[in-house]
Amino acid sequence: MKRNIPNWLIGIVGFVLILIVIPAILGNLFRRVTWLFFAIWFACPFIAYYLRSASVQRSLTNQGYLNSRTLLMIIVVAVSFCVFANYDYLRDIAGYNLIDGYSVDYYEESDEFGRPYRAADTYAPSIGAKVILYLFQWVTIGLCLGIPILTWKLSTNSIEIVNRKRRESNMSFKADG
Repeated sequence: MKRNIPNWLIGIVGFVLILIVIPAILGNLFRRVTWLFFAIWFACPFIAYYLRSASVQRSLTNQGYLNSRTLLMIIVVAVSFCVFANYDYLRDIAGYNLIDGYSVDYYEESDEFGRPYRAADTYAPSIGAKVILYLFQWVTIGLCLGIPILTWKLSTNSIEIVNRKRRESNMSFKADG
């Protein structure tokens, strides 16, 4: 007896694993191979678009398409969480490599409830460099939200296109036969 696991359940389990695994394992791994995470993150929308190609259409069933979309979404959301959680690290890499005279001081402060947290004071020598750092913050947030949305839309669109093509070919096959 074959049992199909609903994609929404796979997504929920993936999301829960993301919340558990990212802080424990992926944080240090992200800092070591940041370039790999970014390559995977930026590749996912292209893979979602590639799902509509003829070679993939011959290989995947409808359930395979849904599972592919679910897997792609788990990956892009996980990497988005990594990017968002490691924003200070990414800002410092960009600042030290792109802005001459960039520096950052980390110190401990307390919030209104007395809980300590790590605060940062960044220094950039010019107004232009400060604007770049400010824009970097918004671009990072935009990518953390935009790449998952883009991946979802492209993969859903690919599934709709493939389903439409399959229906049309079935209808023309029935009309001919």
